[in-house]
Amino acid sequence: MADLIRRLGEVAGLKDLMRPTQERGQVRTGAIAVLEDAFRDMWNLGRNLVLVWSKSGSGIDVLAVPHYVIALPVEPAPGQPSGDGDGYIQRLLAGPKCLSQDELQETARRLGYSPTHVPLLASARLDELEVSDLVKRFGITYVGPDGKFRHFTSPLQGSGAHTITIVAQNPRGEVVTRKQPVLIK
Repeated sequence: MADLIRRLGEVAGLKDLMRPTQERGQVRTGAIAVLEDAFRDMWNLGRNLVLVWSKSGSGIDVLAVPHYVIALPVEPAPGQPSGDGDGYIQRLLAGPKCLSQDELQETARRLGYSPTHVPLLASARLDELEVSDLVKRFGITYVGPDGKFRHFTSPLQGSGAHTITIVAQNPRGEVVTRKQPVLIK
């Protein structure tokens, strides 16, 4: 099913145009395409959130967690009293998406999940802002006390009617789906 839900450009065969070549611009485009595919797989049709990333040797390390994890109690930082879990999660969601390797490992430890390594070509030079923007597309940046949240996606293709589908899952695996029609003029 996940393979059926791909971007229009991939379905239309444009993905072949994004393969890395010797030119720097095309290597960069290829790296972004590789990251987008990796993030989409980690995101798993909305079951997970891609939270943060860090540069790591020949690629990047990415922390993705099931979305309900942001509502669970968080391990305190070493030497810190418990009780700042909500504030920590809000800072994590609203803060920078690129962390140092130490910060990423500490965040992974506190949330109880391991980062995933995404290998990239040695010639790929990624812009921190580009990767962080991509992370935001597969995560959320704020959850309010009333449960409201913001999520940024890539631009919808063309004008006309579109449907945004929101899928939520609780820790027991129960899923609720909501569809919201939107009109782009």
